[in-house]
Amino acid sequence: MAHKSLFIMMEMHSFWTFLLCLTMLYNKSATLYAHLTMRDYSDVLVDTFTCSIHRGAVILSIYGSIFSQMAMALERYRASQNLSTY
Repeated sequence: MAHKSLFIMMEMHSFWTFLLCLTMLYNKSATLYAHLTMRDYSDVLVDTFTCSIHRGAVILSIYGSIFSQMAMALERYRASQNLSTY
């Protein structure tokens, strides 16, 4: 049986991974829509603000996923070190 803190960290990791999936799905859908409805090649280009908002959400999700994995690994390491009193 796992500790309550591990369940909380797994839920946080699931949240960050789900958010990453949603942001990537939105970005790829918007790109596909732009390609399918373009009349000129410049229609596919996006401005800097839009690109930074889209990429910022992806990067935040990636870092959240990475750090939640590191937190789970650290918690499991500490649990293994204190196995006799855990």
